[in-house]
Amino acid sequence: MKERFYFTELAGTLERAIQCDVGLDGLWTLISGWIKKGGINRSTLGMRKMKAGEEYLTPYEAQEFSKYAGYDLTTE
Repeated sequence: MKERFYFTELAGTLERAIQCDVGLDGLWTLISGWIKKGGINRSTLGMRKMKAGEEYLTPYEAQEFSKYAGYDLTTE
């Protein structure tokens, strides 16, 4: 399994799953709801962006986010 699931990849996987253009804005809307449910801290995402240049989720986080979203976003 991948070590990191970058938001650009997650947005593309989500778009294919729901067959609709959502882009990063749509993904962020979904991520924001997940954050409010206790999914991850915004500060963690901000630190990852500073280090890696882009926000990403770990495999465990991606699986949990997939459950929240209702689609498996960890596979193509």
